[in-house]
Amino acid sequence: MDDEYKNSGLVQTETSRLADPVSGNILEPPFGENLTAPAETAAPPSAPPASASAALADIPDIHVTTQDPNAEWEHQPATDETRKIIADARAVPNPDGHSAIVLDQKIEYTVNEDRTTDELRFQRVYLARDEAVDDWANYFLPQDPPAVTTRLQVARVIRPDGSSLVFNPEKLAGGADSESGAAPGSAQVFLPDAGAGCVVEIGYRTLELLDATLPEVSEAMPIQREVPVLKTELAARVPEKQHFRVVLKNDAAPPAESDTNGLHVYSWALGPIAAAEPLPGDAPAQEWQVWLGISSLPDWDEFVTWFHRIAQGSDVIGDSVKSEAADLAQGANTREEKIRSAFEFVSSLRYIAIELGVQGFRPRTPAEVLANRYGDCKDKANLLVALLHCMGVDARFVLLDRGGSTDITFPSWQFNHAICFVPKAPEAGQPADLWLDSTDSITPFGFIAPGDYGQEALVFGPDKAEFKKIAGTGSDVSTMDDEWDLAEDSGGAWSGTFQRRATGLADYALRAAFRGLSPAQRREQIYEQLGGLWPAGDLTGATVSDVSQLRQGMEINARAINGARSLPEPDFPWLKAFSSPQRDRPLLLNDGQQFAGTQTVRLHFAKAAPAELPEPVEIDEAGQTFRITWRKIDAHTAERVAEIAFKNPTVSVADYEGVRRAVRNWTEAVMKGEM
Repeated sequence: MDDEYKNSGLVQTETSRLADPVSGNILEPPFGENLTAPAETAAPPSAPPASASAALADIPDIHVTTQDPNAEWEHQPATDETRKIIADARAVPNPDGHSAIVLDQKIEYTVNEDRTTDELRFQRVYLARDEAVDDWANYFLPQDPPAVTTRLQVARVIRPDGSSLVFNPEKLAGGADSESGAAPGSAQVFLPDAGAGCVVEIGYRTLELLDATLPEVSEAMPIQREVPVLKTELAARVPEKQHFRVVLKNDAAPPAESDTNGLHVYSWALGPIAAAEPLPGDAPAQEWQVWLGISSLPDWDEFVTWFHRIAQGSDVIGDSVKSEAADLAQGANTREEKIRSAFEFVSSLRYIAIELGVQGFRPRTPAEVLANRYGDCKDKANLLVALLHCMGVDARFVLLDRGGSTDITFPSWQFNHAICFVPKAPEAGQPADLWLDSTDSITPFGFIAPGDYGQEALVFGPDKAEFKKIAGTGSDVSTMDDEWDLAEDSGGAWSGTFQRRATGLADYALRAAFRGLSPAQRREQIYEQLGGLWPAGDLTGATVSDVSQLRQGMEINARAINGARSLPEPDFPWLKAFSSPQRDRPLLLNDGQQFAGTQTVRLHFAKAAPAELPEPVEIDEAGQTFRITWRKIDAHTAERVAEIAFKNPTVSVADYEGVRRAVRNWTEAVMKGEM
């Protein structure tokens, strides 16, 4: 889901990062500097520490050696072992025609008391199609000495005849040295002569030195792959005497647990795992894909304490902020007008993320953001909270995982975004909670930005922080309204005008599509947007409203010309989600928010309007409504209104076929009802 949002240009997310003040390395989430601890530099280990060596052995059952120590690659003849591997791979059923199948994968991850991690990975993959080569025969191994070092243990290609091409692990090139100031590198392994019918194997071990000043460990590793996996051996090892939480999500298999060499071991032997194949309309991957989570965070209260410490002083409100708030409140007669004024001001500021040092987590002060006229999501959210406080409006800072999903049963770093929450105040004229995301600069006031809806959000209140599920107000339905006004000529052809209006996420999508385009690009985008509306006719002279004017809803206007004899078709974007005849998972439409579409076609007949108009159509299926109505306006004018309304934007597997049939029946009825 998060990839779909990003690829569609529908959300702005960010991953908080910190730079190690000593080495300059960008540190991985979850946490930044522990401001209460003295900074120190740990020496990188030249070899795996004793605990790590005891925890992880070399890749089992793979004993591949090269005869020529100077060769990078070595050809080796077929053996009984390699012939059996090829034969077993060919025998694996592949009814869906996947390009590759992971025959075996081994993942072992150890967190040691000396704040090193030791990760062992091995995979044996059968390439069923040539298209799999790019994904499964090219590897960029983590190599950023001295903080991260990788030792290759095996890399080979087994050909269809059983012969193999073996890489010499001693020839693995090292990455860039961080101390040199060069950009961090990676060790590159390209497996040559790989193609359909081959099996590729790669196994390596990565030792990483965690920064000693970071207070906690948080890791999330995908186990399910984009192709089927037949067998998985999985183990996580954590210090026996320290608090750690280890979970395997979206797989009910319980772990075997044991203690060895001061480590508590969780291990799983997993059978076949289906391919993870994200589709449009899927829930976030965290909710259905198998992944391993490791966290040393005891509970969410500990995280809140840490965040308060890291953000201390960032909420100081300076005189410039108070003055700006007073200016924004001028002329605002109601609470809603004040909130809207502040939101639209902050939304208009540039989004720029500069995540160096502690600023990867700590919001900049409101005065600094105001002076710069830019900020990232947490900076803009922090400024909005401050402006509203100055206006006497209770507003709160919020962390969430935009486009993803936060598992509140697994305390860890699961946030990539920050917004503002304004609790409802019915006595002051605000009947519902408001979730204000000012990051993208194109979210209409009162609507929830895509990727935010339904998320578990951590809201920082005056006394405590707590999770709340982001929900709409009930009146914030996304709408798309198309209106055609057409006149018939003496030959029976239609021409006239077209107008499209949008609200909510439909408005957001239009702004996202047109934002930043040149005039020529904007014109091209308009006709691309309208291309499916009137296949028999032409649209010309199209214009679109200013995407930067949030108080002005988005509009597209055009002239309908060239004498089409058939009427325009409804072409709402949500209908394309029902193209597939079956679906084996729930379908999430419009980011889970309610939506409605209306197409009005007003027809001015050259002679008298028909005496009899088509019968109305009304279809209700699984809470969704589809209608077509006709009415006679005067002796020469008739009007057709085709409507859809999705009150349940998440369509279950059981309901999908029925709703799809309703969509098709409604569309057919629209076409049959032409005059």
